[in-house]
Amino acid sequence: MLLHSGETVHAQELSLASPTGTRSSAQGNTTGSDPAASVAPHGDPLLRQAAILTQITEGVIVADRDGRIAFVNDAARRIQGQAVLGVPVEGYSQTYHLYTMGGEPYAPEDLPLARAVRDGEMIECAEWRIRRADGTEVIAEGSATPLFDPAGEQIGAVLTVRDVTERHLLRQQLEIERARLREVVMSAPAFVAVARGPDHVFELANPPYYQLVGHRDLIGRPVREALPEVVEQGFIELLDEVYRTGEPFVGTEMRILLQRKQGGAPSEHFVTFVYLPLRESDGSISGLLAHGVDVTDQVRARQRIEDLYHEAERASQAKSDFLAVMSHELRTPLNAIMGFGDLLLAGIYGDLSDRQEDQVERIQASSRHLTQIIDEILTFTRAEAGTTEVRPEEVDVRQVAEETLAEVASTAKAKRVGLRLETPAAPVVVQTDRMKLRQILLHLVTNAVKFTKEGEVSVAVRTDEGGASVEVRDTGIGIAPEDLERIFEPFTQADQGLTRAYEGTGLGLAVSRQLAELLGGEIAVESEPE
Repeated sequence: MLLHSGETVHAQELSLASPTGTRSSAQGNTTGSDPAASVAPHGDPLLRQAAILTQITEGVIVADRDGRIAFVNDAARRIQGQAVLGVPVEGYSQTYHLYTMGGEPYAPEDLPLARAVRDGEMIECAEWRIRRADGTEVIAEGSATPLFDPAGEQIGAVLTVRDVTERHLLRQQLEIERARLREVVMSAPAFVAVARGPDHVFELANPPYYQLVGHRDLIGRPVREALPEVVEQGFIELLDEVYRTGEPFVGTEMRILLQRKQGGAPSEHFVTFVYLPLRESDGSISGLLAHGVDVTDQVRARQRIEDLYHEAERASQAKSDFLAVMSHELRTPLNAIMGFGDLLLAGIYGDLSDRQEDQVERIQASSRHLTQIIDEILTFTRAEAGTTEVRPEEVDVRQVAEETLAEVASTAKAKRVGLRLETPAAPVVVQTDRMKLRQILLHLVTNAVKFTKEGEVSVAVRTDEGGASVEVRDTGIGIAPEDLERIFEPFTQADQGLTRAYEGTGLGLAVSRQLAELLGGEIAVESEPE
């Protein structure tokens, strides 16, 4: 029907002229649903249109040339709560409580239908509030169009009206949710920005984003214009790709140069971010969201840590190289000393008195001790440098334990410390490096004997799932719980004062743990101080 198009409606579509002859007998107000009851007494041509207008889903209200309500269909009656016929449009305020969307009373002369009748004005999509007689309130949206006869004379106006209460409530809720979302975005600790269209025009940016790029004018400007320094850094191409494909992009610790002060030099930053496409209800992409964090401080801190780590590695390597060189240099004169000592004890240069022989044996013992220290240092430096080779073979752990106890037997006897070995009857065979296993056990047993004043040192060999375990126990001075891990540090003893009371470099346990890990095993300790 032309009533809904906003175009001129001629009398042959809907005649509101008052022809001579019979008139409808309907009078006054009515709330019935009979079409004839909703038509003012202004002629039969209108009655012929009433049945059609009554059945359409949009509300229809027609005023004649005098501004009186001539027709109200059922849909309009349901929206308003009742139908008023035969009264001027301005008289609506006496029956209905009409308000603007701002809550002010609607002036009768400003009603869309009144303006269409009075001024011949076409009003589109006006909104107002209706408070019905029963106290309920609806929000209506309507368009008013003047009606003309074939001669071009205005004969009235028509108002099409819809109940948009639900839509308005949804729109209100949407606005509330948008406001909440904006509040969340603006208070978020991460930076957030929204850009619209293929040119990526800034629509929103929160404080962390301004903090990142510098407090410059962004909103309403394309990214290329607002952030010209990023054009040659590949970020515009990333935005274009996400906008074109709809596939998000995640960047991790990406380097970006930003001119945060006008006229200043660009500063280096690192950002971790995601570009997300923003889609409309039809699935089309209308913009992009950038969300991320400035990780410049973290990246620089990690870089500094890495630099310090490399410096420490170089220093450690230098230390290891120094110890290795010095150890080799010390072995040459030490071997000579031990060689000449052996010659003296063999009587090559004549017989020695008992006192002389005792002194030479002391020299030999000290030389052997120094050799052991040098061997520990060499083993430690090789393990740190990763140059220690493993030569696996089938090894009877029980036999290695027996050899170890035999080697320290004289030292234990001199201190009056007993040695005890517990082993299974059958061999305990594993695939490992025999020499390194022996070195580990020798360190552990020697250490136990050294720190045991009286009592005994026991060695227990047991089969373990997939291998073997060796337990070394002693009745020595013990170790405090807080020192249990520290004893495995190089050049360290549980009590630094013990370094003088008990000989040693503090490398034995450190070397033992390194060798055990190299062989695929581990060393653990349990102890309590005396």
